[in-house]
Amino acid sequence: MKAIRLLVILGYAGFVIGWWMGLRIVTTPSVPRGLYTTHGLRSVGELERGAFVCVRALSDYAPKALHDVVIENDLPVTWIKEVAGLPGDLVTHATGPDRLEVNGNGLAYSSLLSTDSQGRTLPVQSFPTRLAPGEVWLSSRHERGYDSRYFGPVDMRALNCIAEPLWIL
Repeated sequence: MKAIRLLVILGYAGFVIGWWMGLRIVTTPSVPRGLYTTHGLRSVGELERGAFVCVRALSDYAPKALHDVVIENDLPVTWIKEVAGLPGDLVTHATGPDRLEVNGNGLAYSSLLSTDSQGRTLPVQSFPTRLAPGEVWLSSRHERGYDSRYFGPVDMRALNCIAEPLWIL
């Protein structure tokens, strides 16, 4: 019994220390599942398409649709998403095949769905959308991911870190 208690305490301590050091375990299919290391976002110049970023969903700068879904569904307040578009990029909706494009390049897993997996109506964005200075477009690597398709462009001030994969499952 003492050994089990010690293992639980050590496991919890390891989790807390890992979190404090910037380690994150991702189990959702929105980005590749695995272990990520995070570091603060020092400048906008660090961002590039394909980078994984941490989004503070309850930030004053987060889109209202993201904020609302987190509150209504008691979801985690920090999400990791992939940067698909940067300031100045044009996001359009192509109808054949049904997908989004950034500057004419198709985004995988970007069909526009009308409802989520539980039948709730998803918000609708208007296209085309030109990203303003200080805005990014975030995507998921899953057809049912909740991303900028539904909550729109994200103010870069809602991003608080870069996430880099250490070990992908």
